[in-house]
Amino acid sequence: MSDMVALAKAAGPHGDEAAADLEAVESGLPSTGDPVLDEARRRFQRCAEWEAAWRPLFVHDIKFRHGDDENSFQWPNSIRRSRDVSARPCLTMNIIRQHNLQIINEGKKNKVEVRVIGTGSGATAESAEILQQICQDIQYRSTAQAAYSVAREFQVDGHV
Repeated sequence: MSDMVALAKAAGPHGDEAAADLEAVESGLPSTGDPVLDEARRRFQRCAEWEAAWRPLFVHDIKFRHGDDENSFQWPNSIRRSRDVSARPCLTMNIIRQHNLQIINEGKKNKVEVRVIGTGSGATAESAEILQQICQDIQYRSTAQAAYSVAREFQVDGHV
């Protein structure tokens, strides 16, 4: 955050709006006129900048995991081209898949779930039990285990 944004925030009741406008100008994003949308765009840009270093590596790992003889993701492009030119085969035996599936299946055996424990500030075991049941109902109705399963696969395949 620049000094101008800090000064705008300290300027009083409309300082936050002025600071948001200054941040939008500094980030290079044009204003849409909707403060919620502008804030969402700024947050997305910050997230994209934060993950810019590791996202290409993640995508490479996902492609490598799904490599086979048709897409040749496990061969560097320069080597694959030179083998294609000289009419030599590019064999791919993807042994990564079986190892990743072992890890993924172990994770499926140990289901993910939310635990609520009542501690402090007047919380009771009964209130924790009620919240626990609400969380279980939400997870059941939303088929959360399917989402957890997909997330686990991407974590293992992408080496997160």
